[in-house]
Amino acid sequence: MNQLKKSFLRTMILIAVFFCSCSTRQVNLDEPHFAMTCKIDCVNDAFSTKEGRDRAIEWFKRHHISRVYLESYRHGFSAPSHLLEEAKKAFEAAGIECAGCITTTKMSKTAPPEWPITTCYSDPTGVSFLRETVERTARIFDLIILDDFFLSACTCELCQEAKGDLDWTTFRMAHMLEVGEKHILEPARKVNPKCKIIVKYPCWYENLQDRGYDVVNQTALFDYAYVGTETREGGPQTQAAWYQMWLNDIGKEKSLGGWFDPLGTKPETFVEQARQTILGGAKEILLHSYDYLATKNVGIAIHDGDEGVKYGIQDAAAFEYEVQGLQQLIEYIKGYEAYGVFVPKKPNECPQLDQKLVGKVGLLGIPFLASASLKQGDGYFLTAHSENYDNLVSSVQDAQKAQKPVACTQALYQKLQEKEGLSLEDAPEAWGLFMDTDGNWVPFNDPFEMSREELNRFRNGFTAQWGIELDAPCYVSMHLYRKGDEKIQVIENFNDEEIRVKLNYTEPASRKIGLALPDASSASMVNVGTNTLEMTLKPRSLVLVLSE
Repeated sequence: MNQLKKSFLRTMILIAVFFCSCSTRQVNLDEPHFAMTCKIDCVNDAFSTKEGRDRAIEWFKRHHISRVYLESYRHGFSAPSHLLEEAKKAFEAAGIECAGCITTTKMSKTAPPEWPITTCYSDPTGVSFLRETVERTARIFDLIILDDFFLSACTCELCQEAKGDLDWTTFRMAHMLEVGEKHILEPARKVNPKCKIIVKYPCWYENLQDRGYDVVNQTALFDYAYVGTETREGGPQTQAAWYQMWLNDIGKEKSLGGWFDPLGTKPETFVEQARQTILGGAKEILLHSYDYLATKNVGIAIHDGDEGVKYGIQDAAAFEYEVQGLQQLIEYIKGYEAYGVFVPKKPNECPQLDQKLVGKVGLLGIPFLASASLKQGDGYFLTAHSENYDNLVSSVQDAQKAQKPVACTQALYQKLQEKEGLSLEDAPEAWGLFMDTDGNWVPFNDPFEMSREELNRFRNGFTAQWGIELDAPCYVSMHLYRKGDEKIQVIENFNDEEIRVKLNYTEPASRKIGLALPDASSASMVNVGTNTLEMTLKPRSLVLVLSE
């Protein structure tokens, strides 16, 4: 009898597990989660059969994908509405939320001479087809993301006539705002008042405006905004977290997520994109795409440079291996406040000097916060990206009075000398200047070329104010989080060799490793004291430290 009871109990458990795994669940947009795009190719092919859809569902669940974006159009190819509806029905029945995706390429008869696959929005055929595609997609989905080809690169006669005496950047930003409102938002809401549209910005955060992306006004116009947190081989990997933070600062509740892909990335770089997107505070962490990561057919709609997707299957395997740990990382920092020194960039501007530097500061191990404006905080790492802020001088003066650390590059230091109201000595020949707690400007060399000891002193000039010092080489990041008296440090090693790091704390406490990625063996505690923690980190690994 006991054996029968045990057998019956096991059967009931298996049945319960089966039904739980098949139950429908809703994604809470306020809780961070993983998502994925599915390009036109797999919608028309793999998802056209029950077998293909079932394989996809199994893949999504194995990789913790909570929402998928099904593409309705790309590069001259459309997915029939009935296929989109069949896939949506199947996926939602399996508990995977569905949204739409539109890639706005090759929609016009006029082919922009600089970039032929893009669309000319001065051509009536282009905006007409765009409206039709949006309406058809909005009838099926309540949420639609625009792939990052919603840009203007055309210099045809129609566009030259439309821009008149304006420069190309000014014309394109105004033009794309008008196209977005009249030919995307209006038609979408006309056929489906519940439909929300996401504008996605590519990873060209310095040059967005040149192609018509107005990150401030477009974010205000659309329902949500996304950024491309892609990192190619060679980095800088911390750019992903910086960019996500920057959009969060601009869009606030409208900032939805970060999108990355396997193009030109090997497995270790691919998972670093996911980690940094999470650390940047993305609500939705999106993998592009099912075609690249789950199939050997990358699709007909690929453009120059996509040969890097040859690592797609390997990248997906690395993500799957780490995904539960990534979910734990999300849970650990959820509800915590990130803190650091501000690394600002003024929107819709690109400096001639210091390009891409704002995204690299994190590789020095300096805890940072990206910002679109100059605000009071725990100090600054200033580059030429800040030279046109109206409150630049007053912000530096306020930091000086509050004895907060400020570093600025040589390029910005010279601009500061030109600003009325700030008197500085002639700029010395140095990579940058650091303002110490006495308000003195001290020259420093390129921090990416410093010795470990020099870098430690430079870095700890920022971190000492929080009662923490990091002893580590270059190409190591440190993200700081707090909630009341609880504090978390996340250290990531981007080097291809094992490293030893040391954390020195002002306040004595017992601390432990809460999480290591890609697995528990990636970091080990060498020595623990009440004020010092020594660790070994394997190549391309992450460790999260917290108080016991």
